[in-house]
Amino acid sequence: MNAEHADTPRSRIFVHLSDIHFVKDFSDTSSYDIDSSMRHAIEQDISKMIPNVDHVDGLLISGDVAFAGKVEEYETARAWIEKLSGIVGCDPGYVWCVPGNHDVDQSVQTDLPNLFDTYAALRSATNPDYELTTRLRGRDSGPLMFLPLKNYHEQFGAKYDCPTGPKQPWWEDELLLNDHSILRIRGLNSALISSRKDKENVSKLILGTAQFQYRPESNVSYLTICHHPPDWLLDGQDAHEAMSAHSHLQLFGHKHRHHHEKINNTLRMYSGAVHPVRSERQWDPRYYLIRIRVEGDADTRELVVDVFPRVWVKTAFVRDAGDYEGLYLTERLKLPNWKAPPSTAKKSPELGDNGVSIGAPMTFDRKKLVNRFMMLPYHAQLSIMRTFDLFAEEERNTISDTELFISCFERAREKDVLEAVWLAIEAEARKSED
Repeated sequence: MNAEHADTPRSRIFVHLSDIHFVKDFSDTSSYDIDSSMRHAIEQDISKMIPNVDHVDGLLISGDVAFAGKVEEYETARAWIEKLSGIVGCDPGYVWCVPGNHDVDQSVQTDLPNLFDTYAALRSATNPDYELTTRLRGRDSGPLMFLPLKNYHEQFGAKYDCPTGPKQPWWEDELLLNDHSILRIRGLNSALISSRKDKENVSKLILGTAQFQYRPESNVSYLTICHHPPDWLLDGQDAHEAMSAHSHLQLFGHKHRHHHEKINNTLRMYSGAVHPVRSERQWDPRYYLIRIRVEGDADTRELVVDVFPRVWVKTAFVRDAGDYEGLYLTERLKLPNWKAPPSTAKKSPELGDNGVSIGAPMTFDRKKLVNRFMMLPYHAQLSIMRTFDLFAEEERNTISDTELFISCFERAREKDVLEAVWLAIEAEARKSED
């Protein structure tokens, strides 16, 4: 969702999920799927919580959507995400997600054992950041490193306009906050060299410096999503310093234990798991609601973050224990002096049900546009792109279909046919529903 085209509510409110671990031929397909009752309990609890937050803008997912990175696991995940979006009343395309170690298809690594040699070389390199960048930018080595994440990217991440690939392993998106400043969401890929050999203190992972290069601006508040916390990373100290200096809110998964802490002027949350392993000593499924807004005048601005921690206790989800009253805890983070220029203080264009603005000039909600297109059948996607002459046939042999289709939107913008493309997508979507 492009910030300049988004409506501006009083607060931005998200459901935060992590470590869902959908399992092929089990989750939602087997009578032995005992976690289905947990998902049902989350659905019930969220529906009861909505009146306390007024609305939900979307879902933040900090990795491990799948259990083994299989296509079927992402199909199950998308169906549940769509159901959950309906319950909270947000558009099904408003999902911001990153991959985790369970989103890696380890069978691909088994078939390509040289990948393990690459991982070992990176971990032992004098300058692992340089070596990682060199490999990711390589014509053959870059795509090879991303093969274990192919299913995650094509079946989940790209469908929510959260692409991750060798050209850029992270993504960014922007939303307007209530004072017309920007909430910039940055999704990091910490699973680049993840495998069955991962160990916190021995076989660490790596982000690469490029992923945590923030651009401080007075009117921008960063929200970072990453699966692995810094202590799991080779470059974790550098990542920690960059995040604690520039990213006001940081969401991590992986550890299955909830914890939050203020570091400098930032808030770091280590989330619990929707589906933790039941053999864990403390098995406590969790999810969160997060409410974000700006308070104060131009010279006393604060980013106010309300966190609603929900935890499973015996028979139901309840408020997590802690030194706070009511349903949520509140943290306040100081922001730079800033005031919206008069030209930006006007109401943002109102988006109609078809995803475009009401009135002229026509503007588009990119996130909704990409999601609707990516959910269409392949033949319908291809037909739309051909109708508007948005790619050359020879391109299909040089880049993946997902990359091809995403790049086509930029060409549609250049050719000034986005409106027509959107209407075609909407028409195909209705056919698929019939």
